[in-house]
Amino acid sequence: MYQVFLVDDEPWALVVLKNMIAWSDYGFSVSGEAEDGEQALERIEHTNPDLIISDIRMPGMDGLALMEKLRKLGRRTQVLLVSGYTDFEYARKAMRLGCAGYLVKPVEEKELTEALKRVRLILDERSEGG
Repeated sequence: MYQVFLVDDEPWALVVLKNMIAWSDYGFSVSGEAEDGEQALERIEHTNPDLIISDIRMPGMDGLALMEKLRKLGRRTQVLLVSGYTDFEYARKAMRLGCAGYLVKPVEEKELTEALKRVRLILDERSEGG
């Protein structure tokens, strides 16, 4: 079972995301959550998730800055970024950082499950390859 960590500055968005699907049906379990990038970075150090689903725009450290820090630390964690904005520059920077996907709020169940299937394939290939 792969571990997923959720990050969003809106507590209701975390609740919705956490309860939207049966995570185990897709080979994931929610290992933690945070309401900002700084808190997330600290908790990710302890939970070591395989996937992070993070809002892009948050006060303090946003989702892109969180992803940049993780990459600088050498973490190969998969990241799905979520945004209420369809800003091409955000998406472009996210892809440059190796983002596994970009979901637009409100996140729809089908969009989330398709992204999880793609990430699971990446994680499975990585674990098989060593």
